[in-house]
Amino acid sequence: ITREAGLAAEARMVAAEREAAEHRLSVVAEKEAALADVKAAHAATTAELEDLLAKAAQRVADHSARVEADLRTLEQRRAAARAEATEIVAAARAEAEGVLQAAGDRASALRASSLRDSEERKAALEAEIAGLIGRRKAVVAQLGELSALAGSTATDYGDGDPKQ
Repeated sequence: ITREAGLAAEARMVAAEREAAEHRLSVVAEKEAALADVKAAHAATTAELEDLLAKAAQRVADHSARVEADLRTLEQRRAAARAEATEIVAAARAEAEGVLQAAGDRASALRASSLRDSEERKAALEAEIAGLIGRRKAVVAQLGELSALAGSTATDYGDGDPKQ
C-alpha cells in the first residue's frame, strides 16, 4: 500500500508538474501572442507616425515654398511700386517745374507788358504836357500881344482919361 500510495503520489506529482508545465506553456504562448500583438500595434503606430511626419514635412515644405513665392511676389510688387512712385515724383517735379517756368514766363510777360504800357503812358503824358506847355506859351504870347495891342490902342485912341 505504501508503494501504491507512493506511486499514486508520484503520479499525482507528475500530473501536477505536467499540468504546471502545460500552464506555463500556455502562459508563455499567451505572452508571445500578446507580445506579437503589441509589436504589431507598435509597428502600425510607428508606420502611421512616420506617415504623419512625412505628410507634415511635405506640408511644411509646401508652405515654405508658398511663403518664398509670396515673398518674391511681394518684393517684385514693392519694387514696382517704388519704381512707379519714383516715376510719379519725377513727373510731378517736371510738371511743377513746367508750371513754375510758365508762371515765371507769364510774370515776365506781364511785367514787360506793364512796363511797356507805363512807358507808353508816360510818353503820352509827356507829349501831352509838352503840347500843353506849347499851348500855354502860345496863349501867353497871344495874351502878351493882346496886352501890347490893348496898350497901343489905349495910347493911340485914348483921350488920356483913364476913367472912361
